Amino acid sequence: MEQHLEIYKHLEELYHADTTDEAILQYAEKNQAKMQAWKEAFEGYYLHDVLNVIDEYFAKKNNRTPPRIPQIIAMLNAQNIHAENEVHEKREIPQPTFGVKFAHQDAETGDMNWLVPEYQEVEYLIRRDYFPFVQNIYNPTYDEFRACMERHSMDIRGTEHHFPSANDINRMTAEQRAEFEQAARNFDLSSIIKRLN
Repeated sequence: MEQHLEIYKHLEELYHADTTDEAILQYAEKNQAKMQAWKEAFEGYYLHDVLNVIDEYFAKKNNRTPPRIPQIIAMLNAQNIHAENEVHEKREIPQPTFGVKFAHQDAETGDMNWLVPEYQEVEYLIRRDYFPFVQNIYNPTYDEFRACMERHSMDIRGTEHHFPSANDINRMTAEQRAEFEQAARNFDLSSIIKRLN
């Protein structure tokens, strides 16, 4: 028997009396529109999930009125049980944009020389065809993107990098590292705060 008929049979057995497959098939033939509604309502659900919520309803309510389609669907949703086609639609996760992808790549490899918002800003500029050397504005190569980041950094601050990456720091000589650490200790936030106010 089809799933929706199994569900209807289960309800009949709980609320009225034992019934047979043949009786359910005869009822379905006489009430095709009603049975079509049951079929469409539970398409994509697992039979055991539907029967479980019906059994729970029966145990809790213990009255003579069987649940209707909307009540059964509501109980399934309350238990976070969805039809398979709904689950697949909800699971579609957008792919990260190339700016986000390259920012993650730089962070993982220790080559991040800019703040994350700059990656997004450069992606915006690439999509507006601001950098003529980029061959495909919708899918630039990593090297093209890095070149765009360096050019953008030169435009806004006069240096190719906003700060040294982890790899840059690791490659520093002892003298360069000491100088870098001293500059970091002497960094004065008051000038930045004044500019923000």
